[in-house]
Amino acid sequence: DFWGNYAFPMMAPRALTLASIAAVVAAVLAVKKPSVDGAVEDAASTVRLVADALLQRIPGMFGASLVGYATWVGVKVRAAGKPGDFWGQTFLKVLLGAFGGGCFAPLLLGKPPGPIGNDAIVSGALVAWWLTHRCPGDIVYKAVKPGGFMPARILCNTLFEIFRGNFICTIVELAASTLKPSLFSIPIWGPLICGSMAGSFGQFLPFDKGLSPVDKGFNWIMLSAFASACFYHFSMNEPTVSATVYGALGLERPSAQAARLFVVTYQIAVAYGQELVLGPDWHPLQPLTFALSAIVPAYQPGILSDKMKTN
Repeated sequence: DFWGNYAFPMMAPRALTLASIAAVVAAVLAVKKPSVDGAVEDAASTVRLVADALLQRIPGMFGASLVGYATWVGVKVRAAGKPGDFWGQTFLKVLLGAFGGGCFAPLLLGKPPGPIGNDAIVSGALVAWWLTHRCPGDIVYKAVKPGGFMPARILCNTLFEIFRGNFICTIVELAASTLKPSLFSIPIWGPLICGSMAGSFGQFLPFDKGLSPVDKGFNWIMLSAFASACFYHFSMNEPTVSATVYGALGLERPSAQAARLFVVTYQIAVAYGQELVLGPDWHPLQPLTFALSAIVPAYQPGILSDKMKTN
């Protein structure tokens, strides 16, 4: 008959699946009934987990972000290189491009350079170089290069900004605690310069590049490193102006962890905007850079000398 030969055999597996799903749902509801308080607690736990990841407090997160950071740089080195480049040269470009700031900023403060003081840095650079230059099937480079697999690019860019943002804040803290006040009540330019170097100095290495990275102006990597160093330094170490600004806004001065979290989150948000929507040339400080360009126009040879002659 119809039911015995056709309907039941077709419906039985689906009915069994639905019954199994219903049983699982019933068991979950019996164990833990959904509530507003439970949802809020779950959301809070998720936020704490994300914050711990961004601040590298989860075990293994420092190493993962270090390798992701160097891998992002390694892709750029590979894209700018030529087929057949000597492997030692490409590795040194990855190491210096990723951790050049970590070499020179501590050195200026009388501390061991990063690759000397922390074995994780050279080890991470080796892993990143292998992933971007020698990985079987070239899968990492193909996935992360411009125009590659978007989820892979987003993941690698996120790890890049996690490491970079935390490192900028760490070097600012080191400089602020190492340098002594001179002209102002706290050291100002030293921490800002060291923090900026931590987040962008690799672009100037090797030194045969000279100042070519700024031939067309400061790029976002440079600007964001300086802006992040300014925010963190003044929020944490400047006792008067920052307190006045936060008070006028009705805000309390952030803790060191909150300020660091803001730096990392801000840099990641801009990276997502550039990658997903607005393109690599966009950044939120463009109005400021346009204004500065209008105030300080580009130098044109001959104009100044002509004016001097007429005067």
